[in-house]
Amino acid sequence: MLQIRGIRLTIDEDRDVLRAKVAKLLKRRDFRLEIERESLDARKRGSHHELYFQYTLNVHLDNPAAERRLAAAEGVTYLENRSFSLVPGSERLPQGERPLIAGFGPAGIFAAYLLAREGYRPLVFERGAAVDERRTLVEGFWDGTLPLDPETNVQFGEGGAGTFSDGKLTSRSKDTLAKMVLEIFVNHGAPEEILYSHQPHIGTDLLGDVIVSMREQIKAWGGEVHFRTPVTSIELDRSGHLAEVVTPAGRYRGPLLLAIGHSARDSFRMLVDKGVKAEAKAFAVGFRIEHPQTLIDQLQYGEYAGHPRLGAAPYQVHSPLLPGGRNAYSFCMCPGGQVIGAASEAERLVTNGMSYHARDGELANSAILSSVLPGRDYGPELMDGLHYQEQLESAAWALGGRNMHAPVQHVQDFLQDFDLKAATPARTELRLEPSYRPGWRDAKLAGLLSPALGQTIAEGLLEIDRRLPGFAGPQAILTGVESRSSSPLRFSRDRESRESENVAGLYPIGEGAGYAGGIV
Repeated sequence: MLQIRGIRLTIDEDRDVLRAKVAKLLKRRDFRLEIERESLDARKRGSHHELYFQYTLNVHLDNPAAERRLAAAEGVTYLENRSFSLVPGSERLPQGERPLIAGFGPAGIFAAYLLAREGYRPLVFERGAAVDERRTLVEGFWDGTLPLDPETNVQFGEGGAGTFSDGKLTSRSKDTLAKMVLEIFVNHGAPEEILYSHQPHIGTDLLGDVIVSMREQIKAWGGEVHFRTPVTSIELDRSGHLAEVVTPAGRYRGPLLLAIGHSARDSFRMLVDKGVKAEAKAFAVGFRIEHPQTLIDQLQYGEYAGHPRLGAAPYQVHSPLLPGGRNAYSFCMCPGGQVIGAASEAERLVTNGMSYHARDGELANSAILSSVLPGRDYGPELMDGLHYQEQLESAAWALGGRNMHAPVQHVQDFLQDFDLKAATPARTELRLEPSYRPGWRDAKLAGLLSPALGQTIAEGLLEIDRRLPGFAGPQAILTGVESRSSSPLRFSRDRESRESENVAGLYPIGEGAGYAGGIV
């Protein structure tokens, strides 16, 4: 296989032009072409935006010798064809044992999928409901017609927290497994463009059907998925090895893959009480910020805003380090999306963002966060970060009116509470209707965070506004509170085997274990 980098198209050139460009470069036409990666160069040059699509392309010929000869051309590289297969272990499981998986979010789904594909017939235990029932319960909570279900909500249930999200597929890892993950999604109904898009996403409206398709394939391969069946405890033998996994459906023996997600606080407490080795880790907190999507499009694309090739513009922003050694940054940006109630516990309020596949909503949102650290922002003990999250969410619930409505404030009013003023004119009236569901109320958000952390986010917003004028302007609003960007704990594990450092047979994986490398 040949790989060609640096092929560029203008915004008005169709992708069909790629083949002609490659044919001209290679001086032949007998090849098969696939897009490995498409990214958008939207940098501003002078007073104007110049937008181009940049491509990395894979070229396949029937003659490997010819591929090697052509690799001598500038910008052309020869690569061995890639493939992936799960290497079976040297030993099978003891007679009658099957691998056990706690949680059916991204980590649990893919663990179950690959184990089932290799014939291991995994047993999955998910505390929440299947997608269809889950949608009904979550929509009812958002509409105010149903109470919060602490076992099935935006955090818990089939697909995990990602089911109600933008369906983003990003990771800081460069592992070759990433392509396999995308291919599996496409095989189960996801749009093909996720295979090459620089910022692939599925959308919450499509994601549920993809997850159900994967679940049915797991079952067809001999796996089982048990909903509303949490792992309530684990039992260890005298040597500290995993002996049994306890659920309402019974007790089970087998290796346990722990994919419980970052909101399973009762499970965290149980595991720590059982002696599973863990450590406190940093995470981040802040707010959701919303703008008109048209404003973000103009800031990102200039005169090209609204072009049919572009769609709703995303952004990823951060401030420089500020006094105190912290900065503010965006996370989980949802173009054309909405802010949603993501609580999983009574009398605690949590926000998140989501988008549908079309990203055609009127508002853009993202989290605006700053990091918090053990021993600095909360106590040094193992569970102090979890307690900090709980206190923050309880305060947000009270500030919102004690009814799961979120506290909301204009960015410029928030800045004034810290004696700061944006460069853009001050607001004169409410110009945005917050999208948060179930509801919202005006409030002062500064008191939710420590003075130092609030100051960091306020100054960070001003720094971002200097680069994107209007980001902290009269059309920007904040909704509180964003508290679950990542897990407050990391369960210690061996770097090679991924097995718990002190409990043989236990495998902490995914975000809840503190190991996720991005958003899935």
